Amino acid sequence: MEVDRSHFFALFPYKNDQSNNSFSFGYKNHQLYFINQKQEEIYTSWNNEVTQRNSLVKIIDNFLGESSLSDKSIKSQFLLSDYFKNEEKKKSGAPVQAKKEKFLKKKIGNIKNDLNDVVKWKNLEHDLLTGVEMNIPDKEAIFYNIKIKFPSNINEWQKRDALFNKVKKLKKAENILTQRLAETELELENVMAGKISVEATKEHAVALLWQSQKTALKKNSDRKTLLFSIGQINGIIGLDAQSNDLIRSEAAKDHYWFHVENYTGSHCVIKTDDISKIKPLEFEALASLLRDYSKLDILEIPVIYSQVKHVKGLKGTAGKVLVKKPKYLRCQYRPWKEIITLNE
Repeated sequence: MEVDRSHFFALFPYKNDQSNNSFSFGYKNHQLYFINQKQEEIYTSWNNEVTQRNSLVKIIDNFLGESSLSDKSIKSQFLLSDYFKNEEKKKSGAPVQAKKEKFLKKKIGNIKNDLNDVVKWKNLEHDLLTGVEMNIPDKEAIFYNIKIKFPSNINEWQKRDALFNKVKKLKKAENILTQRLAETELELENVMAGKISVEATKEHAVALLWQSQKTALKKNSDRKTLLFSIGQINGIIGLDAQSNDLIRSEAAKDHYWFHVENYTGSHCVIKTDDISKIKPLEFEALASLLRDYSKLDILEIPVIYSQVKHVKGLKGTAGKVLVKKPKYLRCQYRPWKEIITLNE
């Protein structure tokens, strides 16, 4: 691996069935770019182009500026051991081994303290089995620093039975703590012997520029929606299940969502937070629009609607929703193109 420190640019030479291959990446304007070189063919991510018989150094200099990998004085060999040491200092502020030792010693001390309290079950069990006279309170009792609460309205024998159950739980706790103590002491031995793994980095990964562009292009190409207007109010209708989800995700929470109830088909969103601005005739036109784009053959149209904030999509199922605070309309079909304007 080679690093150009002046441009935060890295290069990885590699070989497969061909020679003189390399993969390199670097930053410009807080964006990550890469170059893939296969023999004489060079692919550059920032313009999505492939060039032939070109100089890799020249390409990098043209894109990032002068003094890149062509300047041998700023190119340095990158050592993973140095990287791990720098990360250790940067993230912990102290050697990881010393920090881990301190943590494990404290953990062992806490486990031993808990064990000292738990093993007192033996004293309580001895008193219960030998018939030692015990003055057991009604609600809560403390024996050998072991606290137990009793349900109300139970007799003396039921209290003793509750104490026996407490002893059983403490026995199990002792076994668990003993095992945990042994495991922690072994871990401490390994750490003190230098057997410790170092986390490489906790920094967040940078979003890949070429990936985000590809995703955005795919999202736009798959978009199947139609804009329309009712008077001064604009709306958008989805033409398939994925687009139904898309128009809802892009809408303001106070906008209104509409759908033909109990039928599969198009959803639409009206971009207003005041439903009173839509007249009864316009409601019928909107219902008729939904009916036609849902490819339904009904004259009476049952419409369900609500504000977008009350409509939640079902994960893993495109186009299906749960509606809180729904409202309902029954509208007659009418020629909606006289009222609604499509924005092609």
